Amino acid sequence: MAGVVLFTLYLYTLTQYALAAETNCSRIFHSAVISNGKLYIDGGEMHTRWPNETITTKPIDDLETIDLTKSWVNSDTDLYTYIPKPLANNTAIYLDEGAAWSDGDNLFFYGGYVSGVNGPSVSPLGTWKYNIASNEWTHSGFSGAALVRLCQGGAVQSSSKAYYLGGSLNP
Repeated sequence: MAGVVLFTLYLYTLTQYALAAETNCSRIFHSAVISNGKLYIDGGEMHTRWPNETITTKPIDDLETIDLTKSWVNSDTDLYTYIPKPLANNTAIYLDEGAAWSDGDNLFFYGGYVSGVNGPSVSPLGTWKYNIASNEWTHSGFSGAALVRLCQGGAVQSSSKAYYLGGSLNP
């Protein structure tokens, strides 16, 4: 089930990329995961098309949530809750086309590439963990064999394990 949801979100992201230049405002390249009745959306870029036909792009640097247990429509002004990322020495970076998964208590973010639009410098490869209850971000590296930061791959979770397949080194 989780794999189907993630695959659907991935296809939605690709569709948004194709429509970005044709619509007023589109979010593309983000990762998303559902945990405890909430949709969490991380990273990506916002493309806005202005009346003079120019398009501006801005990386999105917070974690956004939508409560799926409540009834809502797109025009609701309180639809999204914004969770800021820490701005201290261990800034939780915002990446395009990374992967996200959850164990029910925490959200985990892996991979992706830095936005070409004023994105932050890339920290060492690792995972970011967001503890939902305590509202805290932590960063963990990997031990063992050296890994590379992949993007545009497929991520699923099953039996409390996350799997990341495929991907590329550069978009």
